[in-house]
Amino acid sequence: MNDLGRFGLSATAVVRRGLTEPFDESVVALRDDWDEADYCACEWSDPNTADPYECVAYDLRLLAEETDPDPRHTGGLVRHRTNYALAGFDYLTFAA
Repeated sequence: MNDLGRFGLSATAVVRRGLTEPFDESVVALRDDWDEADYCACEWSDPNTADPYECVAYDLRLLAEETDPDPRHTGGLVRHRTNYALAGFDYLTFAA
């Protein structure tokens, strides 16, 4: 099982968003520090490329909840199925 267990951490992700259709998004980096994620997002954004994109810092738990609004709850943990949408991981697990 490919599970990014982030038990109890307020982890963040750097998400790359396309600025032209189809406006796809992908996780390009995981960070445990919000300020570091925000800095990386600003540094990596490039709206002037042929396929313009922006990078934003995003709360990893919110991404998991959007991907799987009906997670499994077991033993004080919440496991979200990501369907590989988050950096290639099958699941994200958090403390409940």
